[in-house]
Amino acid sequence: MALIKCPECKQEVSDQAVACPHCAFPIAAQLADKLHPETALLIVHPSMFGNHPLYFLLCVALIPAGIATAFMFAQPLLVVLSGVGLAILVGWWLVCESTELTVTTKRTILRRGLLSKSTNEIRNKDVRDIHVAQSLFHRLMGTGSLGISSAAEEGGDIEIAGIPYPQQAAELIRKNQ
Repeated sequence: MALIKCPECKQEVSDQAVACPHCAFPIAAQLADKLHPETALLIVHPSMFGNHPLYFLLCVALIPAGIATAFMFAQPLLVVLSGVGLAILVGWWLVCESTELTVTTKRTILRRGLLSKSTNEIRNKDVRDIHVAQSLFHRLMGTGSLGISSAAEEGGDIEIAGIPYPQQAAELIRKNQ
């Protein structure tokens, strides 16, 4: 048992104390955080190609197809096809990049949104159920869906589709429960 200084009131306190007897500062919680800091184990975004490869290829094919048909038929209006394909790809990319699943040593966090943000987090020790879904096609592409439910009654679920290697994320969560 050693004496340490309370970060709040600077009085000497036992390192075994749950809280400072002088100011009630939570000593045990701060020591636990210093000994076991939260670190990110996995950060993933949904995959564009791995989740919907045919849709992705169709959008990519629209870009040169629009330009080629515009030159072949001398119709500049057909370049709009290229613009549509490019707009869909850019919009889809922004949605994928603004969706992030982070698994840390203490929490699993799902952040969504570019302009308006939404964050849902579950402490790993509160996870009740982990659901991984992968069709044969998604298994071949290395993607799938991950669902996490907590013991909370409301708003305690995380659902994300199209993430790479969802089984790896599930194992990390189980390991850190």
